[in-house]
Amino acid sequence: MRHDPLARAEERSTEISRRVLSADFHVTPSMRRKVEDLAVWLAAGDRRKVGGATRAVIGLLCAAARAPRGLVRVK
Repeated sequence: MRHDPLARAEERSTEISRRVLSADFHVTPSMRRKVEDLAVWLAAGDRRKVGGATRAVIGLLCAAARAPRGLVRVK
């Protein structure tokens, strides 16, 4: 019997979404600051800082959701 990697990925995605959308998911001041920084740099068009800020926000979200940190490529 072969395992369907897409089905497994969908299960993991659903589990992570459930954690992020749960009532006990808490937005920390650090998250809020990073998202505000990202918004400023996006509005200003500062491409040098957007990638790092995006990765930081995703890292904080993954930590809060108790999910493994993923690989992020910002284009």
